[in-house]
Amino acid sequence: MLLEALAVLGALGSALDTVNQRLNIEIFTLVESVTSDVYERAEFVRRGVEQSQPGAGNTGSGGGIYVFVGEGPGALRLAALEGAAKKADHEILRDLCWTLYSKLDAVVQGLRVVSEVSERIASGAFHFADTDPKPVNRALRTHEEGITQVLRATVPGLITTLGGEANSGAQFTTGPDASEHRLLVRPDAFHVSVLFQPTLAFLERAAACLPDGVAEGIGGMGGGSLFLDDFVIRVYLPQLEEKVSNLFHQAVGGLDAFQEDTHSERISEQPLVKASMQLMALINSLCIMLQATPLHRENYARLILGVIIQFYQRCYERFLDLVSRSAFSGEISSIAAKWAQRPEVAACLGELYSTPLHEIPQRRTLCKQETRVELTFLANAVVEKDDLLPHVRDLTALGSLYRSLTWFITQLLGMKLILNDASATTNDARASPKPPPSPRSPAQVPSSPFSPRIPLEVIQSSNIPSDSLRLPLSRAMAQRFDAIMKTYDQLAELTLSTIRIDVRCRVMHYLHTGIQSENYRIDQECREPDPFVQDLNTSLIACDDAINGVLPEVERRFIFDGIGGLVEHLLVSNSRLIRFANDFGIQKMLRNLSALRQNLKTITGLPEDSELSQAQAYYNLFSLGPTPMLERIRNDQVFGFEEYKSMLNLQCGVDQALADNVRLSGAPQQASDREYNDYLIELHALAIDDWS
Repeated sequence: MLLEALAVLGALGSALDTVNQRLNIEIFTLVESVTSDVYERAEFVRRGVEQSQPGAGNTGSGGGIYVFVGEGPGALRLAALEGAAKKADHEILRDLCWTLYSKLDAVVQGLRVVSEVSERIASGAFHFADTDPKPVNRALRTHEEGITQVLRATVPGLITTLGGEANSGAQFTTGPDASEHRLLVRPDAFHVSVLFQPTLAFLERAAACLPDGVAEGIGGMGGGSLFLDDFVIRVYLPQLEEKVSNLFHQAVGGLDAFQEDTHSERISEQPLVKASMQLMALINSLCIMLQATPLHRENYARLILGVIIQFYQRCYERFLDLVSRSAFSGEISSIAAKWAQRPEVAACLGELYSTPLHEIPQRRTLCKQETRVELTFLANAVVEKDDLLPHVRDLTALGSLYRSLTWFITQLLGMKLILNDASATTNDARASPKPPPSPRSPAQVPSSPFSPRIPLEVIQSSNIPSDSLRLPLSRAMAQRFDAIMKTYDQLAELTLSTIRIDVRCRVMHYLHTGIQSENYRIDQECREPDPFVQDLNTSLIACDDAINGVLPEVERRFIFDGIGGLVEHLLVSNSRLIRFANDFGIQKMLRNLSALRQNLKTITGLPEDSELSQAQAYYNLFSLGPTPMLERIRNDQVFGFEEYKSMLNLQCGVDQALADNVRLSGAPQQASDREYNDYLIELHALAIDDWS
């Protein structure tokens, strides 16, 4: 009605020109007014967030890097995005967007009404634009000048006053207040994801409301979407990459990055290292942002994969630090780490780990196979103390690293979501945007308590359940993701195998050096086990304490599985290291067996792997003498030729430290050279007949 009245008065054209001229100024004033209103409500918003989430700022740890927003691993979030302060900032930004876009939506609808009514009025009027205005202006110029002169003569100051009012109005509109801006929240790249959905929804609404000629440059692939696209590529993603890089180095670059995190008990029965917790929080938060980001999701997913790759490199560096004596050389000094990378050992241990616990015969066979392979690597060498990990606490560090790696792998595999080509295309908001609500439809009920009349639908990332976190990947990126997970799994296997082999190498070290240095031809009974047995038991208990609590029970049993068989094998095969023996010495060895047996039962909890019955039967052969032993061998061969030869040497008093093994000790009741040679020939004959 107002437009029609202006048309009747002949002022519609000037009114539309005024609207066109003042539109930018009024929109700027509207934005400033909304910003001021939101600024006044900001403190109320912050208090509301604190009251709705009491103690949110104290639910997390890690130097303020992450927080918990629920229970379970998916509740681990980055404090830079999910902290109480950031949630308040996001609510303020949502309040700003919803309030501003709702008012701009009213402006757009008003402009549409003006456009439609003015077009209808213009359709029935004479189109002056079709005529040449120059002759008309020349004809009217004389009359305009005459009227101006009359007005100046009769009403002095009229023309000047109108100009002054216009100038004063312009000064009022563009005064100093219009150039001032308020800082609602601190600038942060993580805030941008909050703005995408309301902005795109408003652009689609504006495209639906405005005339076709104007709407082509706003919605769909128009200027508005192109602006966001260019903004994401040139501004948002580079800033986000820089922010993520800083957070990554903050998480893994500290001196305590691979120390146990005391807050990991909320999401894992075993402690996790701080770096894995903080990186998982970063990835969770990035996945939440990815779900709320409609543009360039593939670049976003590529950023997440980059974080995963860099963390693998840091974990491998941590592994090298633990198995190397010199942090500068980078050369692996641990013999366990070297053996764990050999394909023969890796294949054997991989099969052992995958064999169910109830298949005891198969597991015993694999353990014996591992023992043969490792002793083949050792050949005639000896495991020295420098070949072992320097400190038992290194086993704890390796265990924590292994547990953190497996936990990290499990979480990432649970988040993986493969998209087909069609789904990957529809993930782009420009390809399939949500249909905007009709301008004539009632306003949608908002989800924020701070802006009760906002007609725009906005996704609140903080409401995403922790168990629905997903990492959408295209098929090509999914293949790359699987390759990365395979390298993680290989590093975890290498870490666990290193722990197991280092424990076994400790057994080899103590049983070799101890038996070689001890004396087993003594004059009286010894009531205590040898010192090396006590040292070995102490070392095994320390190893058990080091990994107990940092590894699940399955992995702990895997580390000590077969350790009794190794002890038994070494006690028998290392009998060649004993120079001489008598009854008191053999009783001392049997006492060693008893001490080892008791300790192994305590550690392994497996009677079948801790009885050491064959070792006891072997040393009991000493009391039989050569002839009964050969008779028993003829009926039943339990040990190998070298083991029987070593026992024969001990029975006959042969010094086994000599290369020829033929020189007698000179002790009473020892066999002569001829008798020893006869026994040895008979043993060879039995070996040829029965063992060939």
